[in-house]
Amino acid sequence: MVVSITEGEYMILKHPMIFRDADVIVINKVDLAQAMGVDPEKLVGDALQINPRAKVVKAALRDGAGVDEVIQALGL
Repeated sequence: MVVSITEGEYMILKHPMIFRDADVIVINKVDLAQAMGVDPEKLVGDALQINPRAKVVKAALRDGAGVDEVIQALGL
């Protein structure tokens, strides 16, 4: 499951059923967090609150940041 910083700080809490059974949750576009006024750590905490067994990865995939972590989390 991929969620973007641009979707807002409450995206995960507003749609918990989407994230409940995910094995991996990627929080993408973390490079835009400051401009959007969104705390990526809040999204990580929300994701783990809803799904404590999920692997949560922060990334900025357009720039390649976090790609290795996403690949590792997916077991590829």
